[in-house]
Amino acid sequence: MFTGDSLLFQWGPRVEALLQQGRLRHTVIFVAGPSCSPFVGEVYEKSFAYCRNMQNVQQRIMQQQNVQAVVVGAFWPRVLLHTPGTQAQKQAAFAQDMRSLSGNGARPVWLVLPTPADARFSPDKLVARSLTHIGVNTALLEQGIPTQQLRNDTAADTAFVRALAAQAGAKVLDAWPDICGTGPACAVITPPATPKYADDKHLRPGFVQQHATFLDDVLAR
Repeated sequence: MFTGDSLLFQWGPRVEALLQQGRLRHTVIFVAGPSCSPFVGEVYEKSFAYCRNMQNVQQRIMQQQNVQAVVVGAFWPRVLLHTPGTQAQKQAAFAQDMRSLSGNGARPVWLVLPTPADARFSPDKLVARSLTHIGVNTALLEQGIPTQQLRNDTAADTAFVRALAAQAGAKVLDAWPDICGTGPACAVITPPATPKYADDKHLRPGFVQQHATFLDDVLAR
């Protein structure tokens, strides 16, 4: 079972790719909703009130299906911002939710670490159009975004998620190498000229389908 918000649901194309390749070894169920936390406690605006049912759906699926493992993901800055309490209180509450998802250790749970997010990933930052002109951000296309800047932006949330996993007895999944590699800059496109991202934080389905191999050990073995 994959559960979380749209940043969790974005991994669906990789599941589909493994199925098409004959490598998918598990049935995969997504329990996800836009801006829905996988955990109890987030305070939602009225337009996202449906998210309050997330945990009920999770529990119903686990009762009705033979769920053998759970993958949890979200846009962690939003989850942490809109969940009341201190960092320690949030971590303790989330760890309890994780233990519920694991059936108190009966099934493995993975947390997807924060992924790079930056306004410069958005395609509208790569090409500027007007009635009379089309301008290409050549420097951004050629140089990418400095990896250290992206790492700094996610450092606090990454540390929180790692500490949460340790407290809850869970494992982590890191999509960063698949998205940015290991060099000093993270490219915003894949050759010849396809943007990796659909906006500032959501990856394009085609990129996920081809490159999100960090999920393969969980799904293809």
